Amino acid sequence: MKPIVRLPSKCCELLQITSISEKSSLESMKMHCGHWLMLDLSALHEFSRCHCVAICAGLVPINLLLSTAVIGLTMFNGSLALRRWLSIGGSLACLLLLSHVGSWWLIGVVAPATFILPSLGLLCSAINWACLYYPVSTGQFWRSIVLSDWKASSL
Repeated sequence: MKPIVRLPSKCCELLQITSISEKSSLESMKMHCGHWLMLDLSALHEFSRCHCVAICAGLVPINLLLSTAVIGLTMFNGSLALRRWLSIGGSLACLLLLSHVGSWWLIGVVAPATFILPSLGLLCSAINWACLYYPVSTGQFWRSIVLSDWKASSL
């Protein structure tokens, strides 16, 4: 009877290994499964670098809009569930932005944008989580900023 080897991965095929040539096919299967030996992200990084302007043009406004929405909900004591989902969405956008910039750092690009974008993403993510975990103090903080600006502009 031939031994059956089950790969502990999402490549849920059962392989029958009996000879050296079939063992080499098992090794090639390990290489193609990606998550067994090493995940090959070069195609994803290449896509990120080729579509840099579109990715940044999408992720930067998403980060800013979600952070603004979380700040607004915190100022006016909005729904906790909605603030939580917006914070999670903002954090995911931040992670995407960080991975996009990381693809540029991997090839050695050091430019002001590669430091400004992660800083913006991390700042937006910190604001989102501060509004989620400290709603009273951050709500008072943002209300004081908005009201002081409103009072100054009405003079």
